[in-house]
Amino acid sequence: MAGGWWPAAQAARLSPALALKGLGQLQHRAPPWIPGAALLAAAGGLALLPPVGELPLAAYASVAALLVGGIALVPYAVFALLGRRRVVPAHRPLALLALQRARFFRSTATAAVAGVVASLALSVALTVMVASFRDSVTHWLDVVLPADLYVRTANNTAA
Repeated sequence: MAGGWWPAAQAARLSPALALKGLGQLQHRAPPWIPGAALLAAAGGLALLPPVGELPLAAYASVAALLVGGIALVPYAVFALLGRRRVVPAHRPLALLALQRARFFRSTATAAVAGVVASLALSVALTVMVASFRDSVTHWLDVVLPADLYVRTANNTAA
């Protein structure tokens, strides 16, 4: 419910005519950058904390703050890059549509980047999990099945 409340509140602020045309309201002021920068600074500080009971809890929190802080800065970055840029000439309609879409809907850029970041984070987590499992199995085999000599018959017993 919390994830759906914010977009619904933004849609409720649009005038009906603009909403029916699929247009938003161009904001001439920059979106806030302080929360994103604060999260990035917190991520740097958390990364320096020691583990708690051999668990790197602060490192996990640091990665989360880094991801959320980067996502929170996307609307500000889009505004900084495109907010005051003049409109592309009409002979390039695709560029004009892309620029106007980015200028009017900075929040959709945030949602798109959040999706990319989430999928990348899941891919990295899966890679780490598989590597950890592989290392654990290798260590387990080294401990449970040690032998000074391994013997194998010359005949192939498979039919």
